[in-house]
Amino acid sequence: QYDQMVVKGKFKYKKDNKTTEQQDNKSKAKDKVYIPYKITEAEVVGKTPDGRYIRENNKVKFIYAKEGESVYYLAEMFCIYDYQIIKYNNLGKRRTLKENEIIYIEPKKNKATRKYEYHTIQKGETLSFVSRLYAVKLKSLYQMNDMNENTILHVGDNIRLR
Repeated sequence: QYDQMVVKGKFKYKKDNKTTEQQDNKSKAKDKVYIPYKITEAEVVGKTPDGRYIRENNKVKFIYAKEGESVYYLAEMFCIYDYQIIKYNNLGKRRTLKENEIIYIEPKKNKATRKYEYHTIQKGETLSFVSRLYAVKLKSLYQMNDMNENTILHVGDNIRLR
């Protein structure tokens, strides 16, 4: 249900010049807008029994899922309940996972780390994606940004993370 908020919009690039609309959006938040966090830079903190790395993002542990892997398998591997994985990752009724999907095995935080105050929405991103990218609870993002499930995101919107 949250992934229905996919951003609709088109980028209008000229070689080195950006459109005035994009410049206006960026000038509002000036130095507070950051390049999206690269999840591959997350610190490795351990290994799973099947040899995958356990990484840490915003002091929350996660792994990358394998294609077709089930929530039940991961729950058993980490000795937690399946409903916990579903809750931590806002999976809804979905029980099978996609290749390289970020799966948190601990509850996400209410705020992002101090160096990330805002995220600028790009084409195709959802609030759920931003939540996973920064390990911030989706509910917290809604509250911090005065949004709800029906809010439509647009390219260039600045999402508050702290």
